[in-house]
Amino acid sequence: MIIAIHDFKPKKLFKKFCFLSHAVPLFQLAQKSQGNIYAERFTHQSYYHPLTAWDSKDAMMGYIYSSEYQKAIDLYDVLGGGLTSHYESKEVPSQTYT
Repeated sequence: MIIAIHDFKPKKLFKKFCFLSHAVPLFQLAQKSQGNIYAERFTHQSYYHPLTAWDSKDAMMGYIYSSEYQKAIDLYDVLGGGLTSHYESKEVPSQTYT
């Protein structure tokens, strides 16, 4: 399976609300997308983390190339910043921090 995890920290309070207005529907789209086998979101140290697992890279790329996702990416640098990681795994990683 392919694991995708993002971290995002909004720049300011107003931008946080704008981010959430896009992030919630986008996360719901990920949950319903073909090939999605796991979707969870959590926060840690003021960062928002959506964590998804996909049955194939093609399934994940189908979601990434959706018009809704592309609109959100256009706002990424305007609203805040963070990192994205995609990798193969046999299990979904834990959200536990030590």
